[in-house]
Amino acid sequence: MEDKQHRKIIADPEFQALCRRKTRFGVLLTIIVFVSTIGLLLLMPLAPKFLGTALFGFRAMSVGVLWGSFLIIGAIVVTGIYVWFANGKMQQLEDSVRRRLVDEG
Repeated sequence: MEDKQHRKIIADPEFQALCRRKTRFGVLLTIIVFVSTIGLLLLMPLAPKFLGTALFGFRAMSVGVLWGSFLIIGAIVVTGIYVWFANGKMQQLEDSVRRRLVDEG
């Protein structure tokens, strides 16, 4: 791609809005995973009895085990959501912007 075309795409307001939207969504998902991870890490030394509370009458199933399990599964789900968003919804918009700018150039 020519440098002129590259600059034209980057300067396009629709392309910039697309980039901002994609970045905001990625940052939101990152914050969700970060807060849940830090929450677990902070509760380990500060509230070990809470994390050790048995659930459903099973000693092996505690709040900490459940939280950790949800954290692992949640990270996989969040990754899937981002891939679905980026490759599905955003890809259509990216393709339309790219086609429009290439056709004009």
